[in-house]
Amino acid sequence: MDRMSSLRLFLLPLVCLSLGWPIPMGSLSAQDTAPAQAPVAPSADGSTPPPAAAPMEAAPAAPDAAAPAAVPAPVPDVAPAPSADEAVARAVPVAPVAPVAKTKFPLPARDPAIQEGDYIGHRYAEPNDSGGWGWIKLPTDSWAKGGRWIALEETPGVASAPWRDMGPNPTRTGDQNYEYKMHGYFATYQVYDPHTNEMLDVFILESYETIGPAQPLSIRSGPEDRHGDLRRSGFSSRPRADDY
Repeated sequence: MDRMSSLRLFLLPLVCLSLGWPIPMGSLSAQDTAPAQAPVAPSADGSTPPPAAAPMEAAPAAPDAAAPAAVPAPVPDVAPAPSADEAVARAVPVAPVAPVAKTKFPLPARDPAIQEGDYIGHRYAEPNDSGGWGWIKLPTDSWAKGGRWIALEETPGVASAPWRDMGPNPTRTGDQNYEYKMHGYFATYQVYDPHTNEMLDVFILESYETIGPAQPLSIRSGPEDRHGDLRRSGFSSRPRADDY
């Protein structure tokens, strides 16, 4: 290294420090910063040996193989915090509500001498909207000889007229000409039908079983004593069940 280079290396840091500048390392040349080589002594035969090979710079390390992308850890599902009402509902157990039982009414009292039994009933609703339900008879009787025109007495919660159980929108004539197995008994009293000005026998229904649709009967509707003195003007003749 010559004297000028040595002087520059000495003065440049002092100037930078006095002015508050950073020392510019890049201004130094590779020749200035390279270490001085020791003089080569001549060999015995007077020839100068070749200069020593400069040290090899280390090759830059090869970059590592591309590392796999980091997979984010799964985030566990966190249930939302319950509301105040839900927290109270969970903290305070609620007793189950017992189902409300349907009110059942007792059957009308009957005379011990009157025995209940099984009958066959044929539904027929008269077109004049009378209070009669239809005919009823013993299973061994015929309709012509044993058929009895009745008013049906229902007991809420125990037994009701069969047409009330026919679907969500039942109608009073929905079971016209249906036949049923009916269990019950005859009352000791009669009821007055203001539509026909007649007294009707009463059958107290306890249970029934549907037989199904049947052919219209060829017997006259109404009680046995239906006649001109008891009929309204609209009842000019006694209608037959198969006329409608």
